[in-house]
Amino acid sequence: SMGYQQIMAGLIVQLLGYLYASQKSSGIGYHEDIENIIRKAKFNMLSTVDNPVDVKLLCEQLNVSYSWFRKVFRQYTGLPPARYQMQLRMQKAKELLTSSSLTVKEIAYQLGFTSRFYFTRLFTRKTGVTPTAFRAKARGHR
Repeated sequence: SMGYQQIMAGLIVQLLGYLYASQKSSGIGYHEDIENIIRKAKFNMLSTVDNPVDVKLLCEQLNVSYSWFRKVFRQYTGLPPARYQMQLRMQKAKELLTSSSLTVKEIAYQLGFTSRFYFTRLFTRKTGVTPTAFRAKARGHR
């Protein structure tokens, strides 16, 4: 699975591409427009990974309809927006469990989960192991 740093680097490259494209947008076609919207949405989700994204608000900011955005986002990423962002949050959780000394509770709060128990239940459902077990395995303990 890709590291959070790699995802971040990729998105920064995408953002720079987006900024460049928007400067010469006179001849931009519909297809590139959609890609830019998806790119912006992904970047927004990653930069606010510690808070669940408000997709309706994001659509307002991107000036697109909610139903259109959900459909197109899913076509481009294979996931609905909320699931995509949850995947980013789980990725970040794995990163923190592997490389930080934060407690599970601290990680849960840092990623905007309401409680450690909710975070633990979700993490276990998505990964098949508890956060504590994941950390131990990542650090090579049995």
